[in-house]
Amino acid sequence: MDRLMAIQGVEWLILLIITIVAIYLVVKFPTLRLGIGVFFTIIGILLFLIPLIGPILGALPFAFGLALIVWGAVSLAHRKENKTLQQPVLTRICPKCGRNLSNFPGDIKNCPYCGNQLI
Repeated sequence: MDRLMAIQGVEWLILLIITIVAIYLVVKFPTLRLGIGVFFTIIGILLFLIPLIGPILGALPFAFGLALIVWGAVSLAHRKENKTLQQPVLTRICPKCGRNLSNFPGDIKNCPYCGNQLI
Protein backbone atom coordinates (compact mmCIF):
# COMPACT_ATOMS: atom_id res chain seq x y z
CA MET A 1 0.00 0.00 0.00
CA ASP A 2 2.87 2.39 0.77
CA ARG A 3 4.36 1.70 -2.61
CA LEU A 4 1.10 2.66 -4.32
CA MET A 5 0.98 5.95 -2.42
CA ALA A 6 4.50 6.81 -3.58
CA ILE A 7 3.47 6.29 -7.21
CA GLN A 8 0.42 8.53 -6.83
CA GLY A 9 2.48 11.54 -5.80
CA VAL A 10 4.67 11.52 -8.91
CA GLU A 11 2.27 12.95 -11.48
CA TRP A 12 3.62 16.46 -10.94
CA LEU A 13 7.13 15.14 -11.63
CA ILE A 14 6.03 13.67 -14.96
CA LEU A 15 4.53 17.01 -16.01
CA LEU A 16 7.70 18.78 -14.86
CA ILE A 17 9.92 16.47 -16.94
CA ILE A 18 7.69 16.93 -20.00
CA THR A 19 7.85 20.72 -19.50
CA ILE A 20 11.65 20.72 -19.21
CA VAL A 21 11.97 18.63 -22.37
CA ALA A 22 9.52 20.95 -24.16
CA ILE A 23 11.47 24.05 -23.10
CA TYR A 24 14.69 22.46 -24.37
CA LEU A 25 13.06 21.59 -27.72
CA VAL A 26 11.51 25.04 -28.07
CA VAL A 27 14.81 26.82 -27.49
CA LYS A 28 16.90 24.40 -29.56
CA PHE A 29 14.44 24.04 -32.48
CA PRO A 30 12.36 27.22 -32.95
CA THR A 31 10.24 25.62 -35.68
CA LEU A 32 8.60 23.39 -33.04
CA ARG A 33 7.24 26.31 -30.98
CA LEU A 34 3.77 26.33 -32.51
CA GLY A 35 3.35 22.55 -32.36
CA ILE A 36 4.49 22.24 -28.76
CA GLY A 37 2.33 25.25 -27.87
CA VAL A 38 -0.74 23.57 -29.33
CA PHE A 39 0.17 20.35 -27.48
CA PHE A 40 0.39 22.12 -24.10
CA THR A 41 -2.81 24.06 -24.76
CA ILE A 42 -4.68 20.81 -25.44
CA ILE A 43 -3.15 19.19 -22.33
CA GLY A 44 -4.25 22.22 -20.30
CA ILE A 45 -7.81 21.97 -21.64
CA LEU A 46 -7.92 18.24 -20.87
CA LEU A 47 -6.60 18.81 -17.35
CA PHE A 48 -9.36 21.38 -16.76
CA LEU A 49 -11.82 18.49 -17.00
CA ILE A 50 -10.44 16.76 -13.88
CA PRO A 51 -12.68 17.55 -10.90
CA LEU A 52 -11.31 19.57 -7.95
CA ILE A 53 -7.65 19.88 -9.02
CA GLY A 54 -8.27 20.38 -12.74
CA PRO A 55 -8.39 24.18 -12.79
CA ILE A 56 -5.12 24.37 -10.87
CA LEU A 57 -3.31 21.71 -12.90
CA GLY A 58 -4.76 22.85 -16.21
CA ALA A 59 -4.00 26.55 -15.88
CA LEU A 60 -0.22 26.21 -16.07
CA PRO A 61 0.04 24.08 -19.24
CA PHE A 62 -2.73 26.12 -20.86
CA ALA A 63 -0.94 29.42 -20.19
CA PHE A 64 2.42 27.92 -21.20
CA GLY A 65 0.91 26.60 -24.43
CA LEU A 66 -0.67 29.94 -25.29
CA ALA A 67 2.65 31.70 -24.62
CA LEU A 68 4.44 29.26 -26.94
CA ILE A 69 1.83 29.79 -29.66
CA VAL A 70 2.27 33.57 -29.45
CA TRP A 71 6.07 33.24 -29.36
CA GLY A 72 6.01 30.90 -32.36
CA ALA A 73 3.72 33.19 -34.37
CA VAL A 74 5.93 36.20 -33.64
CA SER A 75 9.09 34.30 -34.59
CA LEU A 76 7.49 33.12 -37.86
CA ALA A 77 6.47 36.68 -38.72
CA HIS A 78 9.98 37.90 -37.86
CA ARG A 79 11.56 35.18 -40.01
CA LYS A 80 9.35 36.12 -43.00
CA GLU A 81 10.27 39.77 -42.48
CA ASN A 82 14.00 38.94 -42.46
CA LYS A 83 13.71 36.90 -45.65
CA THR A 84 12.22 39.83 -47.57
CA LEU A 85 14.92 42.25 -46.38
CA GLN A 86 17.90 40.21 -47.59
CA GLN A 87 19.74 41.68 -50.54
CA PRO A 88 20.54 39.40 -53.47
CA VAL A 89 24.18 38.43 -53.80
CA LEU A 90 25.76 39.96 -56.90
CA THR A 91 28.50 37.95 -58.56
CA ARG A 92 30.89 39.81 -60.84
CA ILE A 93 31.87 37.74 -63.86
CA CYS A 94 34.32 38.51 -66.65
CA PRO A 95 32.38 38.85 -69.94
CA LYS A 96 35.18 37.19 -71.95
CA CYS A 97 36.34 34.18 -69.89
CA GLY A 98 33.30 33.88 -67.57
CA ARG A 99 35.33 33.50 -64.38
CA ASN A 100 34.19 34.80 -61.01
CA LEU A 101 35.69 38.19 -60.07
CA SER A 102 33.86 38.68 -56.75
CA ASN A 103 37.00 38.02 -54.69
CA PHE A 104 38.92 40.88 -56.33
CA PRO A 105 38.56 44.60 -55.53
CA GLY A 106 35.75 46.43 -57.29
CA ASP A 107 38.03 48.96 -58.97
CA ILE A 108 40.11 46.54 -61.09
CA LYS A 109 40.35 47.56 -64.76
CA ASN A 110 41.45 44.25 -66.31
CA CYS A 111 40.45 40.64 -65.66
CA PRO A 112 43.28 38.96 -63.71
CA TYR A 113 42.63 35.68 -65.55
CA CYS A 114 42.46 36.65 -69.22
CA GLY A 115 43.51 40.34 -69.26
CA ASN A 116 40.24 41.51 -70.81
CA GLN A 117 39.43 45.18 -70.13
CA LEU A 118 36.43 45.43 -67.79
CA ILE A 119 33.75 48.08 -68.12
